[in-house]
Amino acid sequence: MPNLTSVTLTAGVPTAGTGTVSTLDNMLGTAGAGASTNVLTVQGSATGTAVPATVTNATAANLLAQVSQPTAASLNATVVQSTASNLKTQTTLVDSGGTDATDTTNHAIKVNVVAGGAGGGIVTQATAANLNAQAQITDGTNGVAAIKPANTAAATTDKALVVTLSPNGLNPNGATTSANSAPVVIASDQATFPVTATLAAGSAIAGKFTTDQTTHGTTDLVAADITKYGGSATSLGQKTMANSVPVTIASDQNAYTINSNLTSISSSALNLGSTTSSASLPVVIASDQGTVAVAQDALHLMNGVTGTTLTPTHVAITASASGATQVVAAQGVGNKIRVIQWIVTTSGTVNFKFQSAANDLTGLFYAASAGGGAGGSYMPVGHFTTNANEALNINLSGATAVGGYLKYVVVQ
Repeated sequence: MPNLTSVTLTAGVPTAGTGTVSTLDNMLGTAGAGASTNVLTVQGSATGTAVPATVTNATAANLLAQVSQPTAASLNATVVQSTASNLKTQTTLVDSGGTDATDTTNHAIKVNVVAGGAGGGIVTQATAANLNAQAQITDGTNGVAAIKPANTAAATTDKALVVTLSPNGLNPNGATTSANSAPVVIASDQATFPVTATLAAGSAIAGKFTTDQTTHGTTDLVAADITKYGGSATSLGQKTMANSVPVTIASDQNAYTINSNLTSISSSALNLGSTTSSASLPVVIASDQGTVAVAQDALHLMNGVTGTTLTPTHVAITASASGATQVVAAQGVGNKIRVIQWIVTTSGTVNFKFQSAANDLTGLFYAASAGGGAGGSYMPVGHFTTNANEALNINLSGATAVGGYLKYVVVQ
């Protein structure tokens, strides 16, 4: 062996504390190194040189060994999953005093409810009696709904509880069958109300009927004296229409003669002689009526639509200025001027036309020289008509004097 003076343990071996290096201890003897030092002193040759040694962590590489993960095969053992059965264990809950708190019969845990910090509380099912509480119905905004006994009347200040019929129950909309209707009992003080029913045709029995007659009829027929009609008493003899029963003449009634003096129609008295149309009966001329002589009224016209009498008016035409000159003024709201006859002569060459205000009623009439002109003979339906409430004007193309006249009626 070489003579070694000292060896310092480094690289992973602690420099403080106690321990034993068994390999070196077996190989080398110690020379009384101090107990407080961490240096192992080895005696040797006085001429020897100390060689430092370094100890490092053992690994598979520097140990020249092969390390593999332990398995059931490499360990020659059988590994199974741990369970309560193969571990032979059982968990038990105990209270602070060590008393078992499990109920194996009911598979439950015993629990004491503490009341005010003391043990011994018991939990029972909640009921209205042990809770000593009342429920209130509210929507959280309008207050608590009022619920009163059936014999207590509702007040106007009570909070109402709005309910409706379920659509899965009684039908709330319109008439329905009795099976789908709510039962109703008629009040004992209900006034009499009418009931309308339709009797089915055929042999169905509608019920029993009786009369107050005791001497008329048989078991199949009912004969009675009619003393009222429509609630009004009747009696024999001629009566006014208001006290008579309406009668319809049979379709096979033989002809009968009626003698009467016709003095009024529709409550209006009739008189002999000529009278106005409003006081006369309307008459339709027979299809075989001969020719009826008709004379024209020399002073009036008749409006066939309204039956109004129209009186013609005669006016002179005098104009000499170029442009429009009024001949007849406007006749008021809704009234029109209808010209039924006219004539115009000129003192020279000029053109002229008639207008309703500024609206043309005719085209231009051309007069080539003095004494020229134009006109329209009598025509009841009119030659031209102004617009409602507009004046009748004559319009000249130049400042040439013209004259004449026209006849008109006012129509609507």
